[in-house]
Amino acid sequence: MPFESNLSNPSLIAKIDNFLESTDIVDYYKKYGWKKDLWTKGFPDIFRLEIMIGEAIRTNTLEQNHILKIAKWGGNNNPIKCNDSINVPIYNGDDIAKWVELKPEAYIDDICDSIRYFGPTYGSKLLRFALPSEYGAIDTRIVRVFGKGDEKSSQVDLLNLKVNSTPEKRWYINKYQPNWPAEYGKWINILRHISKQMNKNDLPCPHPHNFIDAELRESGNWFCADVEMALFSYATHCIYSKE
Repeated sequence: MPFESNLSNPSLIAKIDNFLESTDIVDYYKKYGWKKDLWTKGFPDIFRLEIMIGEAIRTNTLEQNHILKIAKWGGNNNPIKCNDSINVPIYNGDDIAKWVELKPEAYIDDICDSIRYFGPTYGSKLLRFALPSEYGAIDTRIVRVFGKGDEKSSQVDLLNLKVNSTPEKRWYINKYQPNWPAEYGKWINILRHISKQMNKNDLPCPHPHNFIDAELRESGNWFCADVEMALFSYATHCIYSKE
C-alpha cells in the first residue's frame, strides 16, 4: 500500500475528490493503452519492465542496458548515455528509504543529470518501474491536462507545472522551470491520495492476473503507478477527443 499523502491544501484535496466523484478511474485504468500494453493482454511490457527494473534497483545492479529498455518502451530514440552503473538508493537494506516517503522527488534531478537525454518524463518512468507502489510517471499528456501550457487540453488544474512545445509541435517538460521538481513531489502525493480514496471506497483495481500471480500487486489494491496509468488514459482521452 502506498505511503500516506502529505497534501495539506484543502482546496486541492477538494478538487481531487470532486474529480474522482465524476470520473470512472477503474474504467480508465482498463482503457490504458501504450503500444503492446493493453489491459486485455496483461500489460506485457510494463510487467516485464517492473520485474527487471525492480530487481536491478533492489540489488543495486542498474546499468545502461536497463535505461535503454525504458527509453525504447517510451519511444525515446535519442542517443542515451550514462555511467556503467547507476545508483538510485530507494532501499535501505530491505526497507524503502525514508526519503521516498518524506520527499519523493529528492533524487529525480540526480537521475536526469546522470543520464543523457533522460529528462523529467523519463526520470519519472525509471522511478515508476523501480517502485510502482510509490511512484507514477509524469509526462506531457499528464501536464497538458492537469497542469499548464496547453489551454486547449487543460481539464483539471492540479499542478503548477508547465509544458512547452517545439516548433515541430513536440511537447516537453522543462526541468529548469521554478516549480520542478517540487511539483513532481506533489504529483506523487496526489497519486497517493487517490490510491487511498480508491482503496477506502471499495473500488478495487482490476489488475491483470499476471501481476497478482507474480506478486507485483496486492489483489485489488491501488498502487501509485496504477492510478497514474488511469490518469494517463484520462489525459489521452481529453487530448485526442478535442483534435
